[in-house]
This record gives sequence, C-alpha cells and structure tokens, in this order.
Amino acid sequence: MQRTLHVNAVELKNVTKLLAGNPVISGLDLILKTGEATTVIGHNGSGKSTLIKLLAGIFEPTHGVINRMTARTAYVPESFPEQIRFRLREYLLLLGKMTGRHENELIKEIGIYADMFGITTYLDVPLKQCSKGTKQKAGIIQALLHKPELLLLDEPLTGLDPASQNELLNQLIELKQELTIVFTAHELLLVAGLADRVIEIKQGKIVSDQSSAKRELYRSIKVTCTELVDFKVIPGVITVHATGNQQFVLNVQAAKSDDVLKYLLEHQCSILQVETGNEIELVS
Repeated sequence: MQRTLHVNAVELKNVTKLLAGNPVISGLDLILKTGEATTVIGHNGSGKSTLIKLLAGIFEPTHGVINRMTARTAYVPESFPEQIRFRLREYLLLLGKMTGRHENELIKEIGIYADMFGITTYLDVPLKQCSKGTKQKAGIIQALLHKPELLLLDEPLTGLDPASQNELLNQLIELKQELTIVFTAHELLLVAGLADRVIEIKQGKIVSDQSSAKRELYRSIKVTCTELVDFKVIPGVITVHATGNQQFVLNVQAAKSDDVLKYLLEHQCSILQVETGNEIELVS
C-alpha cells in the first residue's frame, strides 16, 4: 500500500453527534493526516469510541460534515463477538471473500498475517476456544484483509496480558509504515510506542491536540510487595503489570527511578531486578 504524505485522510467540520438526545460529540473540528498514527485518549464516556465510529462511518453526524478521503476504511471494535462458530482460518477467509477478493490470494495473505501475528498454530482452532489476545489479532487481520488505507482501532490493548500488549504493539508499529492509524487507548505504553499525535477528548470536545513528544529513558523495576501499594500514585511510574505471587513490574522514568526505589523500600517492597530500557515516547 502506497502512503501519500501531506494529504488529509479525514476532515471533520463542526461535527456534533447526539445519542438518545444527548450530545456525545460537540462541535468538533479535526483534520487527520494520511500516514499519521493518532491516538484518542480520555476517560470513559468522554466520546472516544463515538469519534472512532464517526470516522468509520458506523455513525453519521447529527450536525456538521465529515469528509472521508480514504477509499477503504477498516474498523476493529474493542470486543470480539463471542459466539462465532467458525475456526479462525474459516472466519478470516469468509470475511475476506466479502471484499470480493479471490480465495487463493486470501489463503496466502492469511498465512502471512498469521505468521506475522504469531497465531499460525491457532488457524484451525474454533474461535470460541481462542484467547482474547488471539481474537484481538484475528480482528486486526480481518481488517487488514480489506486492504484499508485507514485503520481504526478501539482500545486494542484492553484485556491483554503485558506480553501480548508488547507483541501487538510491535506489530502495529510495523503496520504504521503503510497505513493511517487512529486508535483509542488508556495504556501509556501504546501511546508512547505508536502515536505520532495524541488527541485528548473530554465531554465530547477536544481539550488537547499534541503532535510533539519528548524522548526519555525508562527503567524496569521488578518487585515483590506483601503490603497493598498503589503504584500509580508514585511520581515517575509509567506502567504497572502484575505478574503473580505478589510480584509486579514497573516501568518508570529513569530520572525518577531512585525516588521510586526509595518509596518502594519504605513500603516494605523487595527489589528483585532493575533494568535500563530503551528510549520510549512520552507525551509532552
């Protein structure tokens, strides 16, 4: 797929969306550039998912205008349908055929994507027996079979374990070279690794739109804590992953890691491992 730089993919002009008579998106103006990876952040109920559905054409605006310049758009919802009876390969092939593509071409492409996403061994497993992570990857693959120019993802990391989050993140970064991507997210890891631009929505309005980021070293701290500790209130902590047996892995800003270590020791935590990581993008 050829990327065309400096061309708008979607334009929203004074867009308002009412649901049940209530404004979920209010007077929103937005231009999305081709080739950008944009994340939409905000609290639950802020309008993130509604905006994604407006971009996808699932919703149309109550007021205002949306101009979609991309020929093909693919949308991946947060939740995968639970009662699909097909095996994974059958499901992907069926949806691929709906686009009018030839079966032989689809079989080859499904194999390529399955290998890329690490789910080749699950291709003949019924979808209802697959993990959430495998279903999430299947959702992205079925979207890619449509050869989209614009890929829309609603909370792609929700419910995945840390290893699956990192794996999926790396695959999306690889796809970023060929697509315009818009996604909603809570996880800073995804925002940091993938987004060129971060848009924050509050009560259906854009309150922040940043395309710049700063680079910063981080450290990974593995700890055991017998007491209940709210890690997310510690200044400098970026992400927290529970690994079981009262063990946690904290990604922290390197500049504040000494203060984090001091805090952990003061709260009866045992430090198991400290590693310096590569640079990641932290939203300015």
